[in-house]
Amino acid sequence: MINTRSALHDYHMGSFTSNTVDSWKRAPVRGAFFVFWLLCLSSLSLLADTASTGQFKVSKVIDGDTLILKNGDHVRFIGINTPELGHGKFKDEPLANQARQFVKRKIEGREVRLQGEQEKRDKYGRRLAHIFSAGGENIQIELLQRGLAFAVAVSEDLSYLDAYLAAEEIAKQAAKGLWGDDFYAPISAKKAVDYRQRGYQRVFGPVERVSRSKKYQTLHLQGDFRILISHDNWAKYFNGKLQSYVGKQVQVRGWVFKSYGITGMKVYHPSMLTVGASRI
Repeated sequence: MINTRSALHDYHMGSFTSNTVDSWKRAPVRGAFFVFWLLCLSSLSLLADTASTGQFKVSKVIDGDTLILKNGDHVRFIGINTPELGHGKFKDEPLANQARQFVKRKIEGREVRLQGEQEKRDKYGRRLAHIFSAGGENIQIELLQRGLAFAVAVSEDLSYLDAYLAAEEIAKQAAKGLWGDDFYAPISAKKAVDYRQRGYQRVFGPVERVSRSKKYQTLHLQGDFRILISHDNWAKYFNGKLQSYVGKQVQVRGWVFKSYGITGMKVYHPSMLTVGASRI
């Protein structure tokens, strides 16, 4: 049974961990109810307990996880990935427009608070930030609870990762949005290698072998789909020996790359690599 007093204390003390999420998986009904209650209680404290980089007005919402501020800055939401809107010959992914419309209703033309260092930018020059409405709602959490986004850990800023995973778990347990759409079901490693498609995916398969290079620790799945983990991230976040993964079934989430005949995915944090999971 979940100790709600202990978990609430851990959340506010900053030690709310994935162990708590694991306990919800063992008790899905009580766990989902508790997570919802916890997030409701904490929504205002998210605004009060953390440093702010200031108030800004949103000029335009580009998609579910990108917006433009009145000052011209493009901002990418930290900690989530929403479905892609179509461009050129590509069609909208399922629920992409719903995610965008939800964010538009919430914050377009309104004041928001950004949390995150202003100088932090992604490879496209966009600011990286946690987004809060004028009323203190964390927009990432709102999207995740509704099944309109996946939680991701690709930024060094992991301050809300546990809360984002907990919000995602609510949608997952209820098969909401992305979690109830076959388009977003995990694909096998072999299929990922055979497909030309890149972009965000969940990929599963057994680890057939492992290797090390100058930059990465690598898990090789079926078809030689490669999971790359930098030595720095391995030392910082991962436990155990690389060889211990051989023979184990894993599921990985992130952006598939194809380069020089190699197909794979870079993983930055253990929350993106689940051992013992396949089509979940």
